[in-house]
Amino acid sequence: MDHDELRDRVSSVPKLLYCNRDWLAPVRQDINNGKYDGWSHPEILAMLMEDGKHELCSHGGFHVPYDEINTPVESIDRDLSLIHAVQQEKGIFFENIIFPRNVVGYLKLLRDFGFHGYREMDPREQGLGLVERLMRLSYEFTSFDLKDMIPVGKISGKSPPPHFNKPVALSAGKFLNARIGIRNSISSRVSVQRIKKFVDEAVSSNLRVHFYTHPHNFIRDSGMFSKLEKILMLVSDYRDSGVLDVITMKDELGERYGIFN
Repeated sequence: MDHDELRDRVSSVPKLLYCNRDWLAPVRQDINNGKYDGWSHPEILAMLMEDGKHELCSHGGFHVPYDEINTPVESIDRDLSLIHAVQQEKGIFFENIIFPRNVVGYLKLLRDFGFHGYREMDPREQGLGLVERLMRLSYEFTSFDLKDMIPVGKISGKSPPPHFNKPVALSAGKFLNARIGIRNSISSRVSVQRIKKFVDEAVSSNLRVHFYTHPHNFIRDSGMFSKLEKILMLVSDYRDSGVLDVITMKDELGERYGIFN
């Protein structure tokens, strides 16, 4: 949305509650102060649509967590209504969703709004304690989580529910390390080598690998662009040699569940 669209949308929502607080309070404050950087960048959408090589997925309307305990259903209804309105106005269609904060919830409501699939949450990322965080940090060096990858063409114990009444789970993403906080101790070389191990394993054993990151990591970690470039060079070399396919989440829907549009 451009500045005017964003201001009108936010002002039309009385409250979007999460943990009994207005989730949109920081956005409202910035808009009132004329600060739109980070909130409004329609040129990114235009660039992706013009390129035509990427799948556009939803990441929520207002990025409110789909937390069935802390987010009331009224907030989710407002979030989904925004997604629906944006699709109509921009002439785009979101078939899949990446849940804000990786919180999976309100699946039946999402199906009512036309969503078919979502990125699964990596079970190793769910623990929030110190021990779990240190374990995840150790994977950057050991790659003990290589076994998490799913064979191409197979469903990992999950199948579409009867009558396909809610979105189905797609491959969980592994986090592309950003050197922030405790992760600052991991060199860029180690991060790239970790991903190379996953890609090599995927190629040799016919597996599917999915990595992800966040836009703000490219602001806080200046080395992210270099890491991403090296990873893309590696993947494109394997793709061009015919040993690896680069697919979208929509492709995976068709491959695993036979869901095509």
